Amino acid sequence: MTTKIEYVSNLAESRFRRECRELLAFFDGDEVFEALVAYLQLNYETATLSDLNTNFLGLFKLVFVKLIDSGSLVPVAPLNALAQADLTKLRKTTGVGYAPPPTPPPPPPTVAELLEQEVISDWRTLSADKIRAKKNANRSYAVTLDRLATENRLDSHITSTVIAGA
Repeated sequence: MTTKIEYVSNLAESRFRRECRELLAFFDGDEVFEALVAYLQLNYETATLSDLNTNFLGLFKLVFVKLIDSGSLVPVAPLNALAQADLTKLRKTTGVGYAPPPTPPPPPPTVAELLEQEVISDWRTLSADKIRAKKNANRSYAVTLDRLATENRLDSHITSTVIAGA
């Protein structure tokens, strides 16, 4: 009579064999499961392995990837595309040896954004005469300056009078 733990671990083993069949085809089957059992016995407490809450399928996947990475399990032939896809999927789910693709660099600023930055910088650093000259020389500069002023996006550097007690 099988115990609940044996039943659950057998279900996990059969599901592991189904989900990783393309990758497992490139390894000696007996060697894989002997290595899995040996790794689990050496690295996990008996209490963990005899607990019904243990995710045996996740544990099998994790240990399998670790054994491949350590060189303890070597494929009998070079992996084909399907087996590589299985290994990549295992790496993603276990987080072992998987580096997510790099995030693309942010797009360069548009002409409008560059003009906004220029207007804001000029507003902070140039005198009113120089800003007026740039505004008169460039129509888009004038439009952007007016829009930013209307939206209150230009910092005011003018001091104001405060009435005492008000």
